[in-house]
Amino acid sequence: HVREVFERHPFDAYHVRSPLEGLAVPGGKGTLIYEVNAFYSVELLHHFPQLVETPGVRQKLERMEAAPLGRADRVLTPSSITAQFIQDRGVPRERIQVLPNVPSFSPIEARTPSHADVLQLVYIGTLSSWQGIVEAVDVIARMERPFHLNILTHASAKGQRLIRRRLRKREM
Repeated sequence: HVREVFERHPFDAYHVRSPLEGLAVPGGKGTLIYEVNAFYSVELLHHFPQLVETPGVRQKLERMEAAPLGRADRVLTPSSITAQFIQDRGVPRERIQVLPNVPSFSPIEARTPSHADVLQLVYIGTLSSWQGIVEAVDVIARMERPFHLNILTHASAKGQRLIRRRLRKREM
């Protein structure tokens, strides 16, 4: 489903949070930002210890994880330990950025766009409060640039009502 959306609607940037989403991004189109919070190949041991013994499972997961890491223009992670792990996986340090869950830096001034093109944005994922999508919508609403925001989620009806209410409030 994600691949179909990406093929039908090209975006300026693709911010993905799983290797499966990363694999769906069309090659050579837009900036790929890969947010890494954990690796399936590592988490497997803790969540599904019986699968570790299955031949080839961990190696298959590692190959799947490597694909978006190799293609990403920027790899984001909240942890310096995970950043080192990503670097050990072959990603150059200059493409890795640590963004702690609680930012410790000043806000970055947005540059003024030099054209009136519509900025194409997509968010794929949960609408859990800790994801920050409501805060992102508030920031996007203050932009002085035309944009189109797509939200693709499998969130509950209650979660979808919350975000729709926020969008209506902002006349989006």
